[in-house]
Amino acid sequence: MMRSRFTLVTVALISFASAAHASQYEKSSDLLGLASRTLQVDGITDAKIVEVVENQLPTGFVFSYCLKGSPSLWRYEVLSSDGPDSLKGTRVTKSQAVEADSKSCNVAG
Repeated sequence: MMRSRFTLVTVALISFASAAHASQYEKSSDLLGLASRTLQVDGITDAKIVEVVENQLPTGFVFSYCLKGSPSLWRYEVLSSDGPDSLKGTRVTKSQAVEADSKSCNVAG
């Protein structure tokens, strides 16, 4: 009886961990797509996205990217009144070069 409870609890924990990991992967994938669409809306079509991070704030996200053929790493911050899942609503964006000769961009080239 004790062994079956232990097995049941173990299976439940593994299932929960798998679901949490899948959800996190889905969120990361969604933010990557949103970052790509954000650049396209701004007319930037030749970029390689290096990293996407959700802000600690309730809305928005930050991502870094490289332009094709450029060694400069850029950081782009998006704040949205509708949250990070939407391109609608009030948007404040800020793009700035953060590293002139980035190893990430030289590799992504």
